[in-house]
Formats: sequence, structure tokens, C-alpha cells
Amino acid sequence: MPIKGKAGKTFGSRSSKALRERGSVTRFGLVIPIHNAVDHLPMVLADLNLGEDWDIVLVDDGSTDGSAELAKSLLPVARILRNEQPVGPAEARNRGVKEVKGACVVFLDSDVVASRGVVEGLAHFLESDPSLSAVFGAYDDRPAVQTPVSRFRNLLHHYVHHRSGGIVPSFWSGFGAVKREPFEAVGGFDSARYLIPSVEDIDFGSRLWNAGFKACLEPSLQVTHLKHWTLKNFVVTDVFQRARPWTVMVLEGRAAKNILNLNSRFKAPIMLLGLGLLSLAISFGVGAGHWVSLLFGLAYLSWNVPFYRFAWNHDLGKAGALLLGLHHLCALTGASLGVIEHLLGKLKGRVEPVGTTRSPLDSVGYKVEDATSCAQTHSLHCD
Repeated sequence: MPIKGKAGKTFGSRSSKALRERGSVTRFGLVIPIHNAVDHLPMVLADLNLGEDWDIVLVDDGSTDGSAELAKSLLPVARILRNEQPVGPAEARNRGVKEVKGACVVFLDSDVVASRGVVEGLAHFLESDPSLSAVFGAYDDRPAVQTPVSRFRNLLHHYVHHRSGGIVPSFWSGFGAVKREPFEAVGGFDSARYLIPSVEDIDFGSRLWNAGFKACLEPSLQVTHLKHWTLKNFVVTDVFQRARPWTVMVLEGRAAKNILNLNSRFKAPIMLLGLGLLSLAISFGVGAGHWVSLLFGLAYLSWNVPFYRFAWNHDLGKAGALLLGLHHLCALTGASLGVIEHLLGKLKGRVEPVGTTRSPLDSVGYKVEDATSCAQTHSLHCD
């Protein structure tokens, strides 16, 4: 499915035909890290016969369920690299980039379904703009798994990305593309720091920005997520694999303080929840002042009305409100753990003072309100 801009410019399968007519030059690479993904691969690989100007590499990261063999049978044009033992998605992607051909490399997770047109659209979006070094898309609002927890997680991602489009000091490896030279210039994903799925893509995007490269979030480039979320991996992911390491990254000056989920629109309710819980604890201690907690609670609920409306329109109803509260509580918990970890690290001398590692992200005065030029330039929508 091609992707068109308002001016009629086409990014996708139709434009790639002209490229192939020039000769079978590999222009783009696709890297997919896979680990025990047999349930998802038939859907993920179904529409990825991308043509002669593409090189496709799948990195099997120590799978034990036959993922590599299945992938080869489903997509014979792809090359399969194998890690005998799991090394994590960061290192798997780095290995894929080393092996794949092409000046622009697209990353796709093994539980994400992207049509051929959207994959080609992402690559041509990046190639067509010399000012960009990376671009990434968003989940659609039709997640494959329809349990309340899975729908909430995917719709929350959709909601945040669709309200944060433009030039951003971040990256998303679930469906994102990067030019090879900037990728190599910053050393790829930090596989030494991130051994499991975490915030390695946000860290990578921050280092791109620190080095003077621009990344764009284009939410019209949408993919479908297949992951089945449970309450357990909801909590573990939010606390230990997102909020805690992201907080440490910000406190160490390696990431901006106002991107995506850390934008004031999404950070304010977490602060209101924390203040409400703190005032409630104090009021019980002194036997008075419950009205302060009530005010914070009302402010928290009022701030979240836009998401409540969004959740209601997507048939999440009360479950959406309850799960958003759990998400904010997990974020508050993870952030608190991150602060403690950072302070302990400073006491043990493992972390430089924040003042000496101040991120260029802050010194350049990045603002979400300014992050519109990318979307305005391309004005894409999916047919």
C-alpha cells in the first residue's frame, strides 16, 4: 500500500518501481530481530517481499522454537543470522546492521505487522529528506489482541505518538529507519548497557540528537502490534524496563526531559498522582487536611479527561481509566527507583554529577511545541 502526501507525492511501492528500473542496486536494508516468535512470524513476514532494491536480514537471537527455520521457509529472500545464545535485541539489531546492505536501514520487531507499502513508505520518507537521519512511526488503533490490558497498552502508545509527531530527540525500534552513517557514527544501540528489551531505542535516539542528527516521529506510518500483554508484564515492563532506566538516563543527562511520555502533558498526571498520595499519607498522619488530597485527585482526573474520552471512543471505558491509573502508579514507582539508583551510583562514584554531563538536548532548547516541521514537510497519510 503506497503512502501519499497532500501534494500527491507518493512514498512506497509505486515509487520503488522507478528505482528498480535503474538497476538492481540495494538501497535499503530491513533488520528484524527474532526470539521465539513462531506464533507471530506468519503474519509479520506475510507482506515483506520488498523487491530488488532491498536486502532483508533476520537475526535469530537464540530461539528454541524453530523460529529461524520457519522464517526461512516463509521469506526465502531473507538471510538468517543465528546467535547460539540470546544477546538481547540491541546487540541483535547491531549485528543485523553490520550484515545488511543499504544506506537506509529499517527496523521491525518480530511482533509487529507492517504492510509492504508502509515499510517502503518509511524508507522513502527518510531517503527523500536529506535533513533527517532517522524516522519512526506508531502503532495503529487496532491491536491484534483484544484483551483489555493488550488494547490499553497499544492504544496508549498510539495516543502518545499521535500527539508527539515531528522532530524529536528519540527513536523507536519497533518500526523505525535510520541512515547508516549516523547509526555508525554514534555506535549503534548500546548493547553493553541494555541486555534485555528496555529503553535502548530511546537511548539511541538521544545519542543521535546529541551528535547533531535529527529524527522524526511520523505517526501516519502505522503498524499493528501482536503482543499479548498480561498485568504481570504490564507492571514489570513499566517499572523495571521503562520508567526506572529512563529516569536514570535523564538524571545522567543522556536524554531530554520533555520527550514523548516525559512531555508535560503526560508527566503532569504522574506528578499529580504522587502529590495526591503524599498528601493523603500526611493527612492520615496528622488527622486533617484530607481536602488537599481531594483537590489533587480532582486535578488528576481532570487532566486525564482527553485520554478517558479517547479510551471510551475505543470501547475501553472504565478499564481504560483504571489501567491508566496503574500505568501512572508504575511510572511513579519506577521513577522513584531510578532516582534512588542514580543517587546510590553517585555515592559509589559510578556516575558523573549531572552538571558535568548536561545533555545537549537541554542546551539547544528543544520544545515539543517546536516539533512540527517534519510532519508539515511531508504531510503523509495512509491510503
